[in-house]
Amino acid sequence: MQTQIVNTNEELIYWREYHHFSEEPNFNTVQLPPMPSMIGFSKCLISVSSVNFKNAIRTLKSDDYITINNIKYIINRNMSNLTPGRLIVVLSEVLNESGITVSLTETNIVRFYSNTDPFTINDMSYNLRLLTGIHKLPITAEEGTHTYTIISNQFGDYNSTPIFFLLSDICISGSGSGMFIKNISPDGFGTMASQNIFMKINNTHAPERDIAFSGGDVKYYSDTGVLGRESTIQLVDANLQPVDLLSPMRLSIYVEFVS
Repeated sequence: MQTQIVNTNEELIYWREYHHFSEEPNFNTVQLPPMPSMIGFSKCLISVSSVNFKNAIRTLKSDDYITINNIKYIINRNMSNLTPGRLIVVLSEVLNESGITVSLTETNIVRFYSNTDPFTINDMSYNLRLLTGIHKLPITAEEGTHTYTIISNQFGDYNSTPIFFLLSDICISGSGSGMFIKNISPDGFGTMASQNIFMKINNTHAPERDIAFSGGDVKYYSDTGVLGRESTIQLVDANLQPVDLLSPMRLSIYVEFVS
């Protein structure tokens, strides 16, 4: 923890910075202990000044699944740093006895097809929806010349979504403005929700490279009493789903005490 006093012509400004990191088993969540306040101040501005983590994300888990013609196929493996080609290998192994073939189009879009029978993809886990780019289910194969085909209408997200958010329950009862975000739920439908989001992070780094981001532009005005409560800050994707991070996340909380 660091404390600083800045003397200007207009006022005396006090600020503190608190440093925290996440621990197993949930590296995507930093548990914030009660943080010391400053006597004589009842209000404060709270922000996240910096965050750092390795961009290593588990994008496929052992309980992920795809349901075709009401038969559920379990992925039964944990994987990160997938590519379109590697995803096709995994899906082909899982669907080996289903009669469904999985391939890529010339633009690396996922394609499911059968040369013999019609089929319907009834459901998929959230991770597989991201990876395949197929979000709204069920979907039934279109009949062509001697084939039944389902082609995704978009390229998949292979290292989670293109942006992340730091979502927190700190000062949730204060007078912070919040942010309205349209999130996609695991069933594929979107809703608008007000969230306490401290930072938006562009996920443009290569897998397993360090992400270091400095912010502080989003500040919440709140009672200093919230500093004495336990709270959390969680790394979530663009759909407000937790990111399955495989290494610790470190961040700094910046608090400016105001009269």
